[in-house]
Amino acid sequence: MERLSTVLMLPISSFAKKFVKSDPSVFKVVLLDESWALKKTSMGQALYEYLARTGRSQNASAIFIGHSVGDVSEKGIREALTYKFIFRVNTREEAEQACTLLNIEATDATVDLLQNLQNGHCLFQDLEGNVDELEFDAVYEHLIQAFNTNPTNQKSDEKPEDEEERED
Repeated sequence: MERLSTVLMLPISSFAKKFVKSDPSVFKVVLLDESWALKKTSMGQALYEYLARTGRSQNASAIFIGHSVGDVSEKGIREALTYKFIFRVNTREEAEQACTLLNIEATDATVDLLQNLQNGHCLFQDLEGNVDELEFDAVYEHLIQAFNTNPTNQKSDEKPEDEEERED
């Protein structure tokens, strides 16, 4: 699996760089879910750094999605990230790391807030460094279900017994 992921990173990285370098008059977005995986290969790490550091100069934006603030450990990369969204964290240590990433003081109140954010809420930092709580309001139920990755909140595809088709 490790070799396969390393081999797959070559075309992914190559495509992403070509895409970002394409027509500078068109704004592009590269979204990388599970972005921690990029750091597992040297080519992935190079792509991560390239997108974080030079994306704006190419009229492109990179969105790195991860599950841990620790995934963004390099100071240069942290400083290159323009907008930051921090959703609920599980531990005090991760809350303190989130505060460091947002360049805010890790007070007991802030740590408590980070550990108790409701679903759909996050701390958001804008381009100018302002930080505040943000709430996402998903309007369409089909989109809510499509992007739901929480196994405890997923709706079952099974129909109740009285709705099942009957064979007569």
